Amino acid sequence: MSKTTYIKNEQQPTPTVTAYDDAPLKARITALENKQDRDNQTLTINNRTVSISGGNSITLPEDRDTIYNDTDIKRRLTALEGKTDNFVTGVTASRTGNKVKLTYNFVTGQPKTVEFDDKDTIGIAYDDTALRNRVKALEDRTDKDTVTRWAKGDISSGAVGATTTIQKSSLINPDGVKVGDTIQDYWSGNDASNTEFYKVTSVNGNNITVQNMGSWALRNDKQTISKQGNKIVLSNGGGEVDIPTPTPYNDADIKRRLGVLEAKRDNDNQTLSISNNRLTISNGNSVDIPQPDLSNYVTVNQYNELKDAFTKLLEDLKGSGAWEQTGDTIFKGNLKPNRHLATGNINLFGGQPDGNAFIRTNNGSTENDLTGGI
Repeated sequence: MSKTTYIKNEQQPTPTVTAYDDAPLKARITALENKQDRDNQTLTINNRTVSISGGNSITLPEDRDTIYNDTDIKRRLTALEGKTDNFVTGVTASRTGNKVKLTYNFVTGQPKTVEFDDKDTIGIAYDDTALRNRVKALEDRTDKDTVTRWAKGDISSGAVGATTTIQKSSLINPDGVKVGDTIQDYWSGNDASNTEFYKVTSVNGNNITVQNMGSWALRNDKQTISKQGNKIVLSNGGGEVDIPTPTPYNDADIKRRLGVLEAKRDNDNQTLSISNNRLTISNGNSVDIPQPDLSNYVTVNQYNELKDAFTKLLEDLKGSGAWEQTGDTIFKGNLKPNRHLATGNINLFGGQPDGNAFIRTNNGSTENDLTGGI
């Protein structure tokens, strides 16, 4: 096979010109100029969340003086838990003749069966004999379509009309190759490339006889670039451009602005402090933390007085055998069975009614007094 050869132009050396790139310097200046000034930050408070502008947030300690009453929530939960969802489970379907039966269980466990007649489904035997015969006729038909095959490389056969024998393994898509198919090869050199077309004239096992039908030379579009004086020139009529004369770059103002920004004092490091109910940020402002209204609640002193009195009462009952302590404190326990606190209008005296030795259930003189003595 004849090959067309192209001579490659020698590439001339191109001098290197490095232009000053101030992109990183401009980027640093832009970042500093766009940096948010956080020297004047303010505090805000929303419920128990205190926030600082451009900074973080803190949550104030929970108010433990408020007694939470969950009675209504528990009542509503109990009502919801007592509801029965109207879902079904264990659904099964069966068919006997035209009868369809559905069986399922309610969430309560109650079973349910539903039956109905299926009159819409009709069974028809499908006969595909004609379709099978048509498919068989198509499969037995001789394949007369011409297929293009691609060779894995160059096929050397000589001039147009010459024949040569190749192997099936030299084709990219050899399956089903037959007489009349077209085979296309490819050849590439340093400066040129071409492709040839062959017609299959016989197939004998793995041997394929082909006849050369012609070739097609591919164009070489490789070009070179060179510098001629103050011009950049592209070979093969690719054109030329003038090299612009560089202008000296003056970065004095950029450096001045950069120096001012880098010397600027950073006041972003502020701290929080609290005194009583006033929260203050250094170099900033202060806010007062809202105080809860405790007018309707028991004070700490009142709570301690009640606790002390109740403790004495339970300890006295424990000493008399009426209170049985079950936990680690006197408040954890129960009254013993058949032991009660005395109430009513009967007073028991020793000696005489309304005497000095007594067990009283009220502080008045009544007609129901009991008196005893020795």
